[in-house]
Order: sequence, then C-alpha cells, then structure tokens
Amino acid sequence: MNSKSFTNLATLVIVMLFTFGAVNAQMLFNGSTTNTAGNSLIPSSGTGGCANPTETIFNNTVAGTTTAVTKVQINLNHTWTGDLEIYLQAPNGQRIALSTANGGSGDNFTNTMFVDGSPSITTGFAPFSGMYAAEGAVGGGCATPPAGTIANLAAFTQGPGLNGTWQLRIADNAFGDVGNMIAWSITFAAAPPPPGEPCEIVCPDDIIYNLDPGACEQIINWNPPTTTGDCAVPILVPGTISQNNSETAVDDALSCFAGDRHFRAYDLTEEGVA
Repeated sequence: MNSKSFTNLATLVIVMLFTFGAVNAQMLFNGSTTNTAGNSLIPSSGTGGCANPTETIFNNTVAGTTTAVTKVQINLNHTWTGDLEIYLQAPNGQRIALSTANGGSGDNFTNTMFVDGSPSITTGFAPFSGMYAAEGAVGGGCATPPAGTIANLAAFTQGPGLNGTWQLRIADNAFGDVGNMIAWSITFAAAPPPPGEPCEIVCPDDIIYNLDPGACEQIINWNPPTTTGDCAVPILVPGTISQNNSETAVDDALSCFAGDRHFRAYDLTEEGVA
C-alpha cells in the first residue's frame, strides 16, 4: 500500500463493532516431571527389560473439569523409542495406549501431541514431533498390563470422575537404553456456559486519537471485548474506522480476535506520496 503524506492534524475516531462469540479457554494440566520413585529417569532404575516389569509412573493432578480430553502432549528423551510403551490412565482406571513399541532405534518424543483424528502414532517416526492419534485399545508387552478398552481420548468417561490423579505410565521393555522426562500435559475441552444464560458482549470504549502532523501512519491499540453467557462459536466482523471530518481512512490487517490488538491507520485523502 502506498503511504500518503499530509500536513493537517487529523483525528481518528475508532468505533469497534463486533459480532463476536466467546470460546472459554480449554483447561491444561501439567504433569509432574518427577516420577513416583523420586527422579525423572525413564526407567526410574536400571535400563529396562522384561526381567524388570515395573512401570515408571508420572502423576498429574486434575481438578475442576468434567469435559473430554482433547490433547496429551509429551516431551521426553530416550534412546531407541521402540523400547517404550506409554499409557495414559485416568483416575477411574480407564487406560489408553498412547504409543507402544514405535520408532525403532530412533530417539525421543519431542513436542508429541496426541489428538483424536490425527494420523496414528504407528505411522510416525522419532522424535514424533507434531500431532498423532493415540495407538488406542491395545495390550502391553512383557512389562505392561493390558490397556483396557479405551480406543481414543474422547472415550474417557466424562464427568466428575475425570478429576483426581492421572498417570503417565511408561514401560521400557529392553535393556541398554535410558532417558528422562522433560514435560507432559493433559488438555481438556472448555466447560460449556450454563444453559440458557444469554450471551452478553461488552465492547471496549471508542478511542479518539490525534495523528501527529505530517505522519503517514499510526499504531492504535485497544482492549478486546469481554463476553459472558451462552455465546456462539466465534464470528469476527472487523471494527469500523471513521475520521471526524468524514474523510476516509482504511486499516491494514485489522484483527480483533484472540489478543491481536493493533492495526495501522492510513490517511488516503491528502495529495502526494510519501
């Protein structure tokens, strides 16, 4: 866009008009990086193998949610990921295999996100960066009990039983390779608003801003709207901008959603190109 020079003092009145529905934030819970043996090692002792069937367990305390699991993310170092069987277990005992014996001699799970509907983790390669579907309702190997019947994350029974201690249970079924936990988390869907509560949108106040004489552009910041009640899926209609002298100003990359709170206002009414 060509910028225009001008010499008069222009005043912009920014009137933010929204058709905007709120989405409540999803709930993320970070798991402990210290296992129940008191260290971050995988396995917690030794180097694994079928002669040592003890799982390494990392706990995660979840509270205040009753909605579906939408994502599990793990970051761990371990040589030869094909040795690992990784399970997520809910407080009620339901269990899903996130990954069992995948990756062969590759190393690490790095920013691995388990999300229903993604390609299966069995199709990936270490370090499995990106989104994959959990392996599902499969049994364990020599070191891990059967996985139960949960085929995908959404199959965990929703309700108060989701609150409590979740466990990331990891078995290392071969000798000679070790690793450690870096981070892991569980994300739950946002809680729906109370049924029947009307949607209320409170827009920010109008902003009056004086452009400096001779300036070609000005950064304008504003606060996003606030919402309460049973609002719809987000629909964004950009705000409107007008000058007090009825001249035309336009905006570049105007966005009022999710914290993107700035735009550039250009004056296009004066002669000459800066």
